[in-house]
Amino acid sequence: AQVFPYTRGYERRFAADPASFALARGIAEGAAARHPRHPGALHYSIHFFDTPSTKSLALPAARAFGRTVASSVPHACHMPSHIYLRQGMWAECVEENVRA
Repeated sequence: AQVFPYTRGYERRFAADPASFALARGIAEGAAARHPRHPGALHYSIHFFDTPSTKSLALPAARAFGRTVASSVPHACHMPSHIYLRQGMWAECVEENVRA
């Protein structure tokens, strides 16, 4: 939850304030590293890194979240599609949304 305030309007804000981006990135990555199967840590990591410039950083969280951690929750099944769409992984994007 610490990283959540950073997930709204963050891309423009972080471009203007790299120190805030570094802080928020550390929180997101630290939470995911300490709790690699925690639904909240993975969910916020996907949201936080759901930008054109950081999309590849979200791929591990996207892969872990929808299929293993929260596979019975429709919103969780859908979340990886944010990153798959940005990565051009069209088949995976469609598959996750159909599953959701």
